[in-house]
Amino acid sequence: MTRPYRSVLYIPAANQRAMEKAQTLAADAIIFDLEDAVAPAEKPASRALLAEALAGDYGKRAKIVRINGFDTEWGEDDARAYAASLSKHADAVLIPKVSRPEDLDRVAALIPDAPLWAMMETAQGMLNAGAIAAHPRLQGMVMGTNDLAKELGARFRADRLPMQAGLGLCLLAAKAHGKTIIDGVFNAFKDDEGLRFDPPRAAIWALTARRSSIPRNSPSPTKSSRPPMTRSRFRAARSKPMKPPSPRARPWPWSTAALSRTSTSRPPALPCRAHRRLPISPSGDKLEGINIQPKGQAIC
Repeated sequence: MTRPYRSVLYIPAANQRAMEKAQTLAADAIIFDLEDAVAPAEKPASRALLAEALAGDYGKRAKIVRINGFDTEWGEDDARAYAASLSKHADAVLIPKVSRPEDLDRVAALIPDAPLWAMMETAQGMLNAGAIAAHPRLQGMVMGTNDLAKELGARFRADRLPMQAGLGLCLLAAKAHGKTIIDGVFNAFKDDEGLRFDPPRAAIWALTARRSSIPRNSPSPTKSSRPPMTRSRFRAARSKPMKPPSPRARPWPWSTAALSRTSTSRPPALPCRAHRRLPISPSGDKLEGINIQPKGQAIC
């Protein structure tokens, strides 16, 4: 039976209280973080603290240890510590910023038997997602959407539009090679309504889980995540009658209702916070090679 990964919780490996509390939280998997969540001065001591904590009772929850990258001074020591002691109670090791299959080979050489997971959080990693997913030791992929957005220089948006290409490439690679793939972290940890809404949206993308970074008494994403779509569930969903749209619902900017109210055949400009108006040339609707909207229409 395949282990479910509907919700995953990040825990700092230097926080003993948080690791103890995680034994009671509703999560399918726990990522014990030796990387970003641990201050540089605490990294050596956190390995021994984590080894002691992993011996506790976490039930059926998967226990994954995220080590530091090999481009830092702590990466190889983390890998050696995992091979020596942490692997006795952990289920897998998570490698940050995997950009090519060779990044997995370096860790695999020091940890011969443990399953490997890859953090997909670089632009080069997105382009090499197929080769990374084909690695024989790889068990799963974890989307690092925060670091990916920073590398792309993209704005943080609720719909994650700038990262959809990268998410799609990793999703295709994982599904093609039969690997688990976990969605990016849910940042607004105090937003309970958002936490209820977000896992079903990840399920639409067919991503396996939604991650949270702070242990707290909030609604569990595990309860709101939908199970994988099967043929019987698809037929049952298709047979249900669709609800009529609410008369108060605002039409989408490029819907038929919206287009019928405009005099142009093009969809209207999408609304945005700041608008700017471009001047109209006297001779026509082009100015210095730039296409200009009809007079009076705002351009984002």
